[in-house]
Amino acid sequence: MKTYRTIIREGFAKGIRPTNVVRRNSGLFTSCKNARVTKEGLEGYLPDTYSIVDGTYTFLDSVTGSAVTIAKRWPFPQLFLTDVGIFIGAAEGLYFIQQTTPTIVVFSYATGAVTWPWTCAAIMQKPAFTSGDVLVYFDDLSAAYVVVKA
Repeated sequence: MKTYRTIIREGFAKGIRPTNVVRRNSGLFTSCKNARVTKEGLEGYLPDTYSIVDGTYTFLDSVTGSAVTIAKRWPFPQLFLTDVGIFIGAAEGLYFIQQTTPTIVVFSYATGAVTWPWTCAAIMQKPAFTSGDVLVYFDDLSAAYVVVKA
């Protein structure tokens, strides 16, 4: 496979090419996703969202009613929007959001420190999660989530 090395400085400085008639390898962008052109160059995408763990919300365990702490450390927390609902994959465990008000009630699955990011896949129309040596899946016979640790 042959590749060409091009340093794109013009594209970041000037943005999208002004017309379709521009010589090849000019360094200008033909199109751009998640950015917009300004006088200064390209402006990157800035999401207008808030963090679910910014302190606005309080997490309570569904069984004990005690507070659940979800810490921010990369790449955690991870949010998974599934057909069942919203799951939070955190370094402390996997949580299912029951109610979304300033006080969020969560179901805890696979609590305990994990070192790998959570991965989600649909198995039999239900989400299944894995993180290193932990597997969390929905068992139709018991109608509950099962946690398997290696």
